[in-house]
Amino acid sequence: MESGFSAAEASLLHEAIGLAGMRWFDGLGMIMAKKEQFELSFRAGESQNARWVVMAFPLYNMNEPSSAEICLHFLAEAHAMVHVLDFQYQVGINMETENLEFLMQLPLQGVTGAQMANLIQVFFDALANSVMQELTEILDGMNQ
Repeated sequence: MESGFSAAEASLLHEAIGLAGMRWFDGLGMIMAKKEQFELSFRAGESQNARWVVMAFPLYNMNEPSSAEICLHFLAEAHAMVHVLDFQYQVGINMETENLEFLMQLPLQGVTGAQMANLIQVFFDALANSVMQELTEILDGMNQ
C-alpha cells in the first residue's frame, strides 16, 4: 500500500486509531491520525525479524524562533522524561517536515486493535498534556 503498511497492518492501525478517538488518513509513506489540533503520524519500519510502527508526535517546527533552544532542552531532558511519561521514546528531527518529533516504536505483530489503541491513547495524552505544558513554560520563560 502507499502508506507503507500491508493491508492487515493498515487495518489494525485504522481500527486502533478509531478506538483511540482519532480520525485517520492514509498518506504517502505513512498513516496520519488527527484529534483536536494535534496530529500523529505512523510510519512502517522493519528489521530481519520483525515489522513495527513508529508513532511520531510533532512537537515544534524547527524554523520557528528559539527552535535550537527548544530542541536542546528536550534532548537534554529525554532521560528524565522517560520515567515521568512512563514509556520509552526518542526525540528526533524529521528532515522532511522540519519538525522536532517525539517518536515511539510499537510492534505490529501479536497486538490487537484495542491494545494498540490503548498505547496510542497513552502516548497522545502524555504528550498533549505534559509535554505541551512544558513547551509553553519554556517559551514563556524565553519571552520574559
